[in-house]
Amino acid sequence: MRSRRRGFELNSTLNHKEVIRGKDLIINSSEDSIKIKTPLAMQYLGGKGRIVDQIFDCIDNNCKGSKIFIDIFSGSGIIAYNALARGYNVIANDIQPYSAIFLNAILNNNKTGINKLIEKLKEIRNDSIFNESRKRYFKEYQEEKRYFNLSKSDHFDWKAYKQFCDDTILISGTKKDIIELKKRERWTLFLAYYRNTYFGVKQCAEIDYLREFSETISDNQKNIY
Repeated sequence: MRSRRRGFELNSTLNHKEVIRGKDLIINSSEDSIKIKTPLAMQYLGGKGRIVDQIFDCIDNNCKGSKIFIDIFSGSGIIAYNALARGYNVIANDIQPYSAIFLNAILNNNKTGINKLIEKLKEIRNDSIFNESRKRYFKEYQEEKRYFNLSKSDHFDWKAYKQFCDDTILISGTKKDIIELKKRERWTLFLAYYRNTYFGVKQCAEIDYLREFSETISDNQKNIY
């Protein structure tokens, strides 16, 4: 067990490669300007979200007539997505599996049945988010909510809220801890590992719930979404 972690260091030894071929995406555009509503991308060190237009100005000036766009280190997918929106046939690749999943979602524009899924998600309430193993974290959520409500007034005590976060006991993330967690709880990994660090208590409960909810979706739907 450990107390609240600090810092934003990411260490990964994953070795996974996915190639995603994007389908055509229709947008409203003109020769003078292209306005693209890009999905909220993951935050990447060295991300190119702010220089998208400059990148494509350079490509347009030097690669006239090209129809295929290959993004070999796609990361957040923001460049690949903008290429797709500009009419390129896109091939995007990244070594990280979570990036491949995200790329598949934003580049393969098949939304069959998504409205039904959205309606299900709209029905989510606290009694679903904090059910079963997550119930034991509900008291902490109520305390978090109290602080958040106080933050809108003159009675908010930052030191007390800091202490609330610092007193949070989390698992260490070792293989042994994860195995023990799975034995005693189901679908609580984010609550047990991240609450009051990068995410709040309710945010972690929501992520754990959505991870559990995703297991109720058919494999065919997972491939679409």
